[in-house]
Amino acid sequence: MFVLYKFKQTEGQKMIQQMNLLKDWTDRLIYLQMPESSGRQFRGGILCPACIKIHGRSMDALFPFLYMAKVTGEEKYKKAADELFWWSEYNVIRSDGSMVNDPNNDWRGITVFMVTQLAESLLFFEDLLGGKTRAAARKRLEDSSSYLCNMIDGLKTNVNYYFGCGLALELAGAYLNNDGFRKKGKELIYRSIRYIGDDGLIFGEGKPADFITRKGCRPVDIGYNVEESIPSLVQYSLSTGDEYIKKIAVSVMEAHMDFFLPDGGWDNSFGTRNSKWTYWGSRTSDGCQLAYAALGKERPEFMEVAYRNMMLLKACTRDGLLYGGPMYEEAGEEACVHHTICHAKMLAICSAKGYDIEMPVKSYDFMKKGIRKYICDQVVVVKNQDWYVSCSAVDYHYAPDSTPGGGSIGLLWNRQYGPVLAATMTRYYLLEDANMQIPKSMPIHCQTPGIQRSVGEQAGFSVYDDNAELETMESEGFEKIVVNGHLSSRDSDNAYERFQFTYSVMETCCRITGRTAASHAILTLPVISRKSDEVVRIANEEIKILSEGKWLRIRCQKGRLRIRGEETGNYHREFHPVGGFTYLPVYAELTEDEEIAVELTAGQK
Repeated sequence: MFVLYKFKQTEGQKMIQQMNLLKDWTDRLIYLQMPESSGRQFRGGILCPACIKIHGRSMDALFPFLYMAKVTGEEKYKKAADELFWWSEYNVIRSDGSMVNDPNNDWRGITVFMVTQLAESLLFFEDLLGGKTRAAARKRLEDSSSYLCNMIDGLKTNVNYYFGCGLALELAGAYLNNDGFRKKGKELIYRSIRYIGDDGLIFGEGKPADFITRKGCRPVDIGYNVEESIPSLVQYSLSTGDEYIKKIAVSVMEAHMDFFLPDGGWDNSFGTRNSKWTYWGSRTSDGCQLAYAALGKERPEFMEVAYRNMMLLKACTRDGLLYGGPMYEEAGEEACVHHTICHAKMLAICSAKGYDIEMPVKSYDFMKKGIRKYICDQVVVVKNQDWYVSCSAVDYHYAPDSTPGGGSIGLLWNRQYGPVLAATMTRYYLLEDANMQIPKSMPIHCQTPGIQRSVGEQAGFSVYDDNAELETMESEGFEKIVVNGHLSSRDSDNAYERFQFTYSVMETCCRITGRTAASHAILTLPVISRKSDEVVRIANEEIKILSEGKWLRIRCQKGRLRIRGEETGNYHREFHPVGGFTYLPVYAELTEDEEIAVELTAGQK
């Protein structure tokens, strides 16, 4: 039976919450580790209950196992680390020193992150490894670092690999006393910082990394930036004492905080790799704490980001596994073990380096009122004390159907209610076979709010319009975003009838106004709601959602507000893996050039 052990609070022990969470995660990973009787191909690997496979990056659990062995003295962690190392050697390491993403996936760029954590493991805990394993680990580090030096310049991939490789080679060079590795690492870091835009956001999460669209957009992904690229930049600066790089890292961290929510979530709704967005970050990256907690003693607001996000990770953990979003478990989905492995590594490194993740005495105001524009003014963020709204008209697509556009609301968030609306892939599919889940809940509909022709989902939808135009203004003391575009098709460049959105962000409510020249269309509002929430029909034009001491009221100022499936008497929730939310499929019917306004208000019971 799997039993969770809890550290007890003792005098001088500050890291109690992160240690208990790490203990929960690592013990569950050991519970899922394949036993010796399973045979050479399986022994030591970590079985994923969601994907029913052993992920190639199971090796990332090496550092947390070794760290727990050090702080608890328990032999089971040393054994788990040793068996995991040899599983990796046998199954995913290749003769040229590279590591493949999975036994049936030949992507070898992932060698970057294997080298990073192997170097950290040897720098901190080589004494815990048996003689044979220690020698093999050192040779693995030498061979794999040489492979990275030879291949990284020709990789032509997303920018997170260049940031990550810079750190990996610095750490490997420090352990192996190899100045060549360290020199190459510095070269990569200084090359990578060229991928920081004037708005402070890292771009390059696309192929090619320096691509520029017709609108001037570059590929930006908040999830990968805050969970991989920025932590690599910060850790490099701290490892080398490079104050110039540290100063750059701080400015970049400040810019990305505009997309952080007070409940610990990150808005990556518009990100180029939003197919892997989960509300707490991204599916196969490590976590923001290795940046924000690392500099948290100098900047309390950074520590608050690290703490609030860690609390969200904890809230999304059940029985020792981190689920891929706030409502995965409620939707009946399993937890992919990949999340737990990566974030356990992150939390263990934080703990080993003394980053005590705590809530600062004075809280930072993440909801400073105003309008901010990013990515050549194609992403707009509006905040006041109660509402956060992001809107995207970017025209870069990492892959077909991966990122919505058309001036869609990316994330609508309320201080009392939490996430209200969240954009997703326009069509869900496994863009990365080994790193995404096929849900049990099918079919999966696009969760992005928008206007679509009611004659068919693909016949014309606002989210497909790459030519939509955004305009921002302040009117009567509140902020407005106005979007103009044309309903478009996902399969062609066809542009149909015009549409317009106006998003008004007021102190007391958020108003979404839509209109279109189409004769028959619907305004879709997939409202985030748990299955346990009570839905109250107040009138034809108004509904109220009651959820765990809070409420959300949705009122249509003209016409009937409908809920898909309501006629059966069952307020059915749908689920989308991107973001990790269940939602109530709300919509209003539109007639030609008739404006409809939907007003959302929220509060506490």
